[in-house]
Amino acid sequence: MLNDDEQTYLFKAFLLALAFSIIGFFLTLFYNIVLSRMMSPKSYGNFKTAETFIGLAQMTVLLGGNFATFSVFPKLIQNNRDVMVWEYLRFYMLIGVIVSFCVGGVILFIEYEQTDGLKHYHPILLAVFAIPFAAALRLLRDTALIKKRLIVAYIPKQCIYPLLILLALSIFYSLNIELTSNVAMVIVVLSYVLLTVIVFSIMNLKESEPKIQQDRKHVFHRHWLNYAFPMMFVFVLNMLMSQMCIYVLEIFGRDGQIGYFAACFTIVQIFIVVQSSVAGIIQPHMSTAHESGLAQMSKLNGQGVRQLFFISFLLSGMILLFGKPLLTLFGKGYSDYYLSLVIMVLAYFLQSVFFLQQAWLRHSGFAKPALYGALSAVIINVLLLILSIPIYGVLGVALSVLVSFIFMLLINTVLMKKYLGFYGWALHLQDLRFSC
Repeated sequence: MLNDDEQTYLFKAFLLALAFSIIGFFLTLFYNIVLSRMMSPKSYGNFKTAETFIGLAQMTVLLGGNFATFSVFPKLIQNNRDVMVWEYLRFYMLIGVIVSFCVGGVILFIEYEQTDGLKHYHPILLAVFAIPFAAALRLLRDTALIKKRLIVAYIPKQCIYPLLILLALSIFYSLNIELTSNVAMVIVVLSYVLLTVIVFSIMNLKESEPKIQQDRKHVFHRHWLNYAFPMMFVFVLNMLMSQMCIYVLEIFGRDGQIGYFAACFTIVQIFIVVQSSVAGIIQPHMSTAHESGLAQMSKLNGQGVRQLFFISFLLSGMILLFGKPLLTLFGKGYSDYYLSLVIMVLAYFLQSVFFLQQAWLRHSGFAKPALYGALSAVIINVLLLILSIPIYGVLGVALSVLVSFIFMLLINTVLMKKYLGFYGWALHLQDLRFSC
């Protein structure tokens, strides 16, 4: 059971994580504004497509290994088996590299066929080089969260990463060098490489104990894969709900539309930042809470939902109030898409409040039912996008996101009640005293 001290830690850890994440969001917003002003809407849209692809691919190449850490690592650490923590990381980092090579080969073949021998290739080809490093960085981040090393978990990716990009952009601007989407992607790749090396060094991960060779004989890597694989599919499908928009818009939309949508998407990513902050603090305790029973799960979930609701409600109001000036900062014509931004804010507000539902299903052994629900929501999302983009453009994308999110949230609510016995959206205001 979580006592009052542990719940107080969860609340303080959330505040610290949220502070780093919000700082990182505004730094990210700033470098995106700079990029949009240094490039055309089409070029900026191509860059955002490639950058978004890194976020999706880094989860895929790990085959769910980063999600399973929240269930596997607490027990290993509790039993003083740190050597097995390293073995787990080594195994999934190796998988990340191998699968990244496979993904890179597919992207290279597609680009070669589509660009007449790579004469005018898309920056997504360069993004492939960042994937194994981004995946390793995410795996290390989740490990640091479990070990309660919040500084290591949040500062590198949330704060240092955008600062590195801003530094590079300032150098290009001062030297009056033309910035293209491909050059910008090279900066991103180099930033991921540098950060991965730094974080790996700080974590001091090494196999210094002779016992590790003996422990390896008792490791069942297939068991890890079987446990983690469904988790990966659920989360990737959840990410596709957001990211599929930018891919379908690039195929069916008109020139420049993807850049305008990218600006709206960049602003609403503050909700993703909040979700990541809350989930990073709550997820390490989910498997323990599930073993303790319904009351403990409901209590832990209530704390997370309260945090998500109050912060997301505040952010929604701020974006609705200052959304048009924010869009204006991206350049000429961006403010015309304020209505699309408003609809996306509503969609992401609802998604944030219900965000922990899929995490509970994953870490409670019900990843497969959640997988089917997420898959059906993605199919609906794609169909709506294909139908609405030719008619309504960016506004059609926003409406498709809203409808698809509502559909997925209803499915997850039913699954939560059926398999876990409680509704994942309950605020549990009677327990508010434990969070103050």
